[in-house]
Amino acid sequence: MNPGSLPNWPINEQRKLFDLFNDVERKVDVKLNENYLMYPVKSASGLWFPSEVKFENCQLCPKKDCPNRKTNFDKDKYHSYAKSE
Repeated sequence: MNPGSLPNWPINEQRKLFDLFNDVERKVDVKLNENYLMYPVKSASGLWFPSEVKFENCQLCPKKDCPNRKTNFDKDKYHSYAKSE
């Protein structure tokens, strides 16, 4: 899971992940811009954890034409997560 992928974890939380590590931008040469997007473009951040249930963030992302989409948007699941906030 990563900032911006869930209704209750907005993209601006990306800054908090960067701030957890001292001078991360220099150490790994990944920059965070003013819109909280990372460069180089193929960079990724977030939390990984084991789960017995298969889950992809893409299930909760309504963005169309995403070149990195791993699975289809699940409208019901999206609304279920949004209600649990």
